[in-house]
Amino acid sequence: ITINSRNKIIAGLLRNNLEKNLGLTGFGQDVSIMRSTLLRTGVVVENNEGVKIQLKPEDIYINNMLGEIIDFIIETGRTGRKSFDVLYNKLISQENHIGLRKGVIPIYLAAVIHVYKNEVVIFDQHGEVPLNVDVIIEINTNPSDFFLAYLDWNPEKEEYIYNLEYIFKDYLIENEKGISSYEYIVSAMRRWYLSLPKYSKEFKKSMLGIEAKSTYQKIIKLLKQNHGGHTLLFDKLPKAFGYSDKKYIRLSEIIKEARDYYDGLLIQLKDALIKEV
Repeated sequence: ITINSRNKIIAGLLRNNLEKNLGLTGFGQDVSIMRSTLLRTGVVVENNEGVKIQLKPEDIYINNMLGEIIDFIIETGRTGRKSFDVLYNKLISQENHIGLRKGVIPIYLAAVIHVYKNEVVIFDQHGEVPLNVDVIIEINTNPSDFFLAYLDWNPEKEEYIYNLEYIFKDYLIENEKGISSYEYIVSAMRRWYLSLPKYSKEFKKSMLGIEAKSTYQKIIKLLKQNHGGHTLLFDKLPKAFGYSDKKYIRLSEIIKEARDYYDGLLIQLKDALIKEV
């Protein structure tokens, strides 16, 4: 299986919205591989309702193989993060009656991850890594160097993401939304921070001696750090305020208040200077 053709297929599977033929055109090797691994096996289904991933196709061997990937993801929700080496040993081993060729594993892994995109988080030895083609290929090369964690997705988290998208809508890049579940939100938040004037970024105390709220400073401090989307939105920010799943909506309100506060600092400074004069 050629690397370039495989990578195109993986990229198509990782998009939030699947396209017909995964966006591939013509009669090249990429289309041929996509049809043999996904369409003919029933993993990708195209009909009048659109394109979707079928995790329980009729082919018993493909069904069994996809079931191993799904079980690996679900199991991390019970036991905590696990090395991809565990999954690869099961998929490659003849003992499980799978014996999958290592070269095609990234395609089926990407297909399952598409369905569980909101729930899965991938880490290497240093921390969270983005969910993209390069990472999927690196996992295939060195599965023992990467780990999967499971995020229990629920309506509160979904509304939290929706609220943040609205708060930072002026800084969203539409194309980014198609390739990540919530990384695009963090990118928008950082663009907002970088757009602030130097005075606002470094603000600690006003001319009248009024200090910036420590709550808001926590948010700015976290945006300065290089955290991944899951780590920032569902770990660092909630922990900074001692919030659990039940408080995500309140957390989005605090973030909105912080944005309004920093956006208005220059106006407050001008008003203060005018009064001084």
